[in-house]
Amino acid sequence: MAGLNQSLGSGFEQRYPDTDVEATTNGDDQALDALQGGAIDLAALGRSLSEAEQDPSLTSIPVAREKIAIIVGRDNPFQGDLTFESFAAIFRGEITSWSQVGGPNVPVRFVDRPTDSSTRLALADYEIFSGQPFEPGETAVAVAEDDTAAVVRELGNDGISYAIASEVLDQDAVRPVSMHNTLPDDDRYPYSQPRNYIYRGEPSLPVEAFLGFATSAAGQTAIAAAQQTASDNVTVGASKLPGGVALAPDGSFMVRGGQDGQLQWLDAQGNPAGTSVAAAHRGVVSAVVVSPDGQTVVSSGADGTLRRWDRSGAPLGEPMAGQGGPILALALSPDGQTLASGSADGTIERWSLADGSALGAPIASSPVQALHYLAGGQALISGSSSGDLGFWNADGTPAGQSASAHQGGVTTITSSPDGQVLTTTGADGTLRNWDRSTLQPRGETIQAHDSAVSAVAYTPDGSTLATAGADGTLQLWNPDGTARLSEAIELDAPAASLGYTPEGQLVVGGSDREVELRDSQGDLVANGSAAADPDAEAPADADPATGLDSLWQRIRNLPLSAWWMLAAVPAVLLLAGIVGSLFGSKRDEGRDDDLDDDRDDGDEILEADTAPGPGLGIDFSAVGNAPITAGPAIPEAGVEVGMLPPEAELVPGDGSYSAVAAPSKLEQARIDLAEGRQLMREGRYDPALIYFDRAVEATEVERSKAGVTGVPAQGINAIAAQAQAQRGTAQALLGEADDAMESFNTSLELDSSVIEAWVGKGRLLSATGRYEEAIFCFDTALE
Repeated sequence: MAGLNQSLGSGFEQRYPDTDVEATTNGDDQALDALQGGAIDLAALGRSLSEAEQDPSLTSIPVAREKIAIIVGRDNPFQGDLTFESFAAIFRGEITSWSQVGGPNVPVRFVDRPTDSSTRLALADYEIFSGQPFEPGETAVAVAEDDTAAVVRELGNDGISYAIASEVLDQDAVRPVSMHNTLPDDDRYPYSQPRNYIYRGEPSLPVEAFLGFATSAAGQTAIAAAQQTASDNVTVGASKLPGGVALAPDGSFMVRGGQDGQLQWLDAQGNPAGTSVAAAHRGVVSAVVVSPDGQTVVSSGADGTLRRWDRSGAPLGEPMAGQGGPILALALSPDGQTLASGSADGTIERWSLADGSALGAPIASSPVQALHYLAGGQALISGSSSGDLGFWNADGTPAGQSASAHQGGVTTITSSPDGQVLTTTGADGTLRNWDRSTLQPRGETIQAHDSAVSAVAYTPDGSTLATAGADGTLQLWNPDGTARLSEAIELDAPAASLGYTPEGQLVVGGSDREVELRDSQGDLVANGSAAADPDAEAPADADPATGLDSLWQRIRNLPLSAWWMLAAVPAVLLLAGIVGSLFGSKRDEGRDDDLDDDRDDGDEILEADTAPGPGLGIDFSAVGNAPITAGPAIPEAGVEVGMLPPEAELVPGDGSYSAVAAPSKLEQARIDLAEGRQLMREGRYDPALIYFDRAVEATEVERSKAGVTGVPAQGINAIAAQAQAQRGTAQALLGEADDAMESFNTSLELDSSVIEAWVGKGRLLSATGRYEEAIFCFDTALE
């Protein structure tokens, strides 16, 4: 939830310019302990609380709920449908061949996430996994970090896994698997994951304001922006390992892009040089190149922008906006005059390095994964995810193509220092050389690595070619394509980049964010430190209390419209109490200014944003700041002085808690329906829709289970029909006419006696001038 917290924090600051939200990360366990101990006020978890974490004093506010998609790689031959039972059997290792679910007779490999992954824990909540330990079978492999891009890279042609649907839908490298003949963009798709903010006891005014904003239309827009950023990050990470470095031609410095959009300068040994640029891009930095004279650095991002910097990290001009979405590749012409960028949608654009202006019209291609200017010339080579090579003249006109150069896609392109040999590598682990003049293959295809080739580089004299594989191996090659090493070198982590210094030292940028220097034989000479890497994790034995000091997220200097309400706190709490019953479950997360978000990293440290201090007397002394005071802030236009921000009214806070056991899904659907109806009566359609969505989802799960077990579904259908009708009403009031009509129709398919669905459908038809159909609906409702 780091991206969601950042997006909501930014949106909140824009709405209230005098506030300051600082988002940081920590682990779930540490955050919950701090919450219970009163050290923090608000926590964000991408999952429900476990039974052991349940506490009647904790209140959970749902700000979003996202589908969990079951996914396979783009080239996986399985094209069938799965059920609850078959997916659970694959997870447990009971199904070991795709033939057992109607696919080809090849082994199934389950790609799992770390055990503390919020997505994994959300999946474990489903009844189909109960009754047995939630443990994968022998066919499972687990990625080290809770990162969807890492999962996608691991899928290959035989893997299956799960991910937040908004991160993987419409991705080139992955496709969702249908379950019970539905896909994740269908409300009936079975699995989902909550996004909750949690506070303890009664919420303070800043907490009310922030959570109210999160559940408002503006907050939902910020959440959608965070989801898009997460999707763009997966687009980049699906084909690229993190941690690579761009080496200056003279070897005097390196630049590394971070997963959080930060740029970091390193010295010649790979150690932090003290220069960094925070938020150079929104989301992942996808590529970095250094000009031939070493004076200009260019970075690109998943946000589709390019930026120019001088060698000291100062920005040069304004960001350049590409036209093709996330940028996956950059290349600089040998004369340092032209920059080329390649995007995920296949757009290739050329830019002037001097002033950042676009050169000519964009070039249309297949999704671009690699770009390279031939040494000593102006010819541009592109490599696509489909495995094709494209050859382009200096003016952008096509000069030829080589189809299917590499199965699974082209991963890297380079050329010999004299420019006579073009070298390409692929996701299939192969290495190919091409003649520059004829653009025809030179020699046989070489199986360089057992998995995708992640990086490649020539020595300055062209006598040696180094390649690295996603399998963590490093190999050196002679110009004739023979291996120089009898056995490939096993690296500590797969290399994301390779480069040679003028002296012939090999610089390895590891996906673990370590930089290694190796000699001409590949032997380790030195390795730099990743201690100051923006993506580096805190030590597992770090003191949680000390960590919280730097992790606290604060909302400071709320507008006067918030603080003048102090005298009306009892009334606010009464109002919040009404809404509290509508937001349901009392769950675990935090309470106030700091947001505790979780990113499951595969070890004890997960992402969490925390907020210090209970109530309005927020104590910031532990982080070196004075307590909040009501400064001379100017109220926002439209907000009456002496009143809370309008969003604050959306937050529950009556202080009454129930320790009743969690209801069944059908009972929860009834509860959600009641809560949603109450919100509708109060005119709060956005939060009402969240509850109706939850009710629909719960009933769909029960209906799917009933279909499998043969249990009559009439009673379930009645509740499902009511949920669909109520959702349609909320959607119609929010202006989502098409979605509302679909909900009404679904309701009537389930139960044709639902009056609300007939009336709602009639109103929509009347609004579009379809009066005869509307009258039919109204007549049916009267009957």
